[in-house]
Amino acid sequence: MAIKYVSNADGRGWLVVKHSDGSLYPPLPQYLSVDVFKTVGGREYFRILEGLPRIQGREASVSLNANGGSRLWSNNWRPSFEARLRFTITNAQAGTGELWYGDWTQYGPIKAKTDPSNPPPSGLYDIEIPDEVHPFGEGYLDLSPFATTWFRIGHWGDRFIHLGRISAGCITVDAQAEDRGAWSRLYDYLINRRKDNRSVGTVRVQYLAAARPLVAERERREAAGSPFLDPQV
Repeated sequence: MAIKYVSNADGRGWLVVKHSDGSLYPPLPQYLSVDVFKTVGGREYFRILEGLPRIQGREASVSLNANGGSRLWSNNWRPSFEARLRFTITNAQAGTGELWYGDWTQYGPIKAKTDPSNPPPSGLYDIEIPDEVHPFGEGYLDLSPFATTWFRIGHWGDRFIHLGRISAGCITVDAQAEDRGAWSRLYDYLINRRKDNRSVGTVRVQYLAAARPLVAERERREAAGSPFLDPQV
């Protein structure tokens, strides 16, 4: 038994593996931890230790590389402390805002946006370990090789932190902003962080005081029913 970590095998943050049911999907995201239990026939066999519940505990295997070496990292690397993000919606009518990240030192702001008619409610949410390749990100690979890696906000629903030009209620790093390297830097920060075996950290969504009246009634209606997200407050 040996704990190893998924490498950036394809240059885009993913490693294609063969799952025990014979499928090749989903690929595994960079830095995901696995427990290797044997190497035979030019392949390493392992159990997946983290990520979404549907893959945790699943057995899979991956071929050795052309030099006979492992496609998994086995050095003394360990995940960093949990990620901390803050998304401040500065203009609720336009859905635009600023994204900050960091622990004791804050980095940002990164220009980000959401759907003004369907913004995420204010609150504190877990950020999930990436689940699968998101094809909508392929149109932005010229901005970042990691554009197909999206991070879910909360543990259900379809809100993500991702790179793009259009938002459907996610926290979308603005692909039209002047800072073309913003997503790659944010990816590098998030991907090797861990809060637990399902999440890389948390994001706090907040509104400037001037924007609050425009969303107060919507949030009151959501509070009376079933919220779209599961805040970890």
